[in-house]
Amino acid sequence: MTEVFFLDLRERGAEEKLFDDLEKLYNMADYNLFGNIAIKIHFGEYGNLNHINPEIAGFFSLLTKEKGLPFLTDCNTLYRGKRQNAIEHIECAIKNGFSFATTGVPVIIGDGISGRDYFEIDLGLKHFDKARIGLAYKHCDSLLALSHFKGHDSAGFGGAIKNIGMGMASRSGKQMLHAVIKPRVNEERCEADGVCEEWCPSGAITVEDVARIDLSTCIGCGECVAFCPHDAIDVEPANETELQERIAEFAYAIKKHFGEHMGFVNVVRDITPRCDCAPWAGRSAVTDIGILASKDAVSIDQCSLDLAVEEGAEFLKAGERQLEYGEEIGLGERDYKLIKL
Repeated sequence: MTEVFFLDLRERGAEEKLFDDLEKLYNMADYNLFGNIAIKIHFGEYGNLNHINPEIAGFFSLLTKEKGLPFLTDCNTLYRGKRQNAIEHIECAIKNGFSFATTGVPVIIGDGISGRDYFEIDLGLKHFDKARIGLAYKHCDSLLALSHFKGHDSAGFGGAIKNIGMGMASRSGKQMLHAVIKPRVNEERCEADGVCEEWCPSGAITVEDVARIDLSTCIGCGECVAFCPHDAIDVEPANETELQERIAEFAYAIKKHFGEHMGFVNVVRDITPRCDCAPWAGRSAVTDIGILASKDAVSIDQCSLDLAVEEGAEFLKAGERQLEYGEEIGLGERDYKLIKL
């Protein structure tokens, strides 16, 4: 069984030093990192305060400097937010606290200024023959994924698997992943406020008395689901299951590229039903739990899920297919040995 190391924030005393414990956690995980080190993180949409604390990201960046040349990174988004191109994306990261002064490392966007820079990794799996990954990662030797474990409207939850599988995909790769999603409007709940129309990257939504989606134009990104403040848009459950499998396949492509030179840290706190792509901070559904470290994306997500469900976050179980399928294709294993700090 894969070892998952756990810093329990529920049992910490007021005078205990967090960074001292984080260094112990990092050393226990014994990551095999070297060379150009991509530290994959979600910088959070501007206005969202639930993303990983920049000082925590900076501390892990400092630890990796002993092994190589680290940088913080993400790829551009499909939707029309503050992270749809590298220029605004870096500005958003800095506004959210991820400046060089805070973290000690630069920010590099993986798929270039417009999101069109990618390379392909052969897969030959059920959904994809190839995965399109941000080109910058082709020139990296190792990877540390810092993931905020929380809910997600389409994937059930977002953790290590989604952070690398969706997050390291180029914009065209994200279109490949989302092509399975076809959203639908609940007209009784729709307030016709135009939020979904504003954030739709393909212009598939028009709003008059209610929102209407042109499925022939829709690219299936699912952002209308995430951004509707009235929960008036959803997708068919079968499509959500397939999306989770697709994300796991792209995550497998990342594993294929980096091999054993990968490490994972999950921050299991501020667990909201929606992801950090929303330009607002949702209320945490359960208490802050802790921070986990492992070399296995499936194991660390399974452990994060188990701990969150124990605290009452049953809604996260909607994302279990990414764990099941990830194990099936060799991404990792669901059995783990939990070792508390």
